[in-house]
Amino acid sequence: MSFLAGLAHLGFHQADRVYKTEFRPYQELTIKSTFGVVQINHRLRIEERFFHSTEDNARKDDRFNFRFR
Repeated sequence: MSFLAGLAHLGFHQADRVYKTEFRPYQELTIKSTFGVVQINHRLRIEERFFHSTEDNARKDDRFNFRFR
């Protein structure tokens, strides 16, 4: 069994300025099972997305999106 966690930080650019930033934390669990000569890997990955607008006239609340694969 192994556990992995990470974070991506992105900036969306337009006309040489950042107008929106995004944080993408994720967690992943991998379990390996062996049946004779056959090895099976089970992977569960959870990803979150947080957006923040840097423009003054934009909404100030954060949006939270779930994505399941």
